[in-house]
Amino acid sequence: MNNEDYLIVFELQRDSKQSLKELSKRTGISTSTIHSKIKKLESSGVIKKYTVILDSALIGKPTTAFILVTLRNTASSGNKIDFRQIAKKIAENPFVIEVFTISGEFDVLIKVKGADLKEIGNYILDSLRKMEGVDKTITFDAMEIVKEDGMLM
Repeated sequence: MNNEDYLIVFELQRDSKQSLKELSKRTGISTSTIHSKIKKLESSGVIKKYTVILDSALIGKPTTAFILVTLRNTASSGNKIDFRQIAKKIAENPFVIEVFTISGEFDVLIKVKGADLKEIGNYILDSLRKMEGVDKTITFDAMEIVKEDGMLM
């Protein structure tokens, strides 16, 4: 990516609804160049999709928590546990916003959002801890969100 690509991507992350004309004004790049560069960024996979960022408090999910998960190496059947498969299964739950396999003492990091800690706790007790392969969890409640915009630049 060159400097123009970075300018375009930054502006699209800021507001992906803006027109090519508006992008041109903000970046100083011609609309035809912007159009062709966006198409290349899309086809190369740099731009994966266009989406909206919701205000979680306004949709009834003001509470954010992070859950560290330790997985067992073997299932109750004696078969080896596939950590990636468990992470993918965790990611399917609507409470779950992000899932990462991580190194260190824990195996998986999960970001969840819910109405309150009780709702998140119910997810942990009734769903997450009952999953085959989950050994233990530690949960951290976010007291305040300082930055949460998904922008990479």
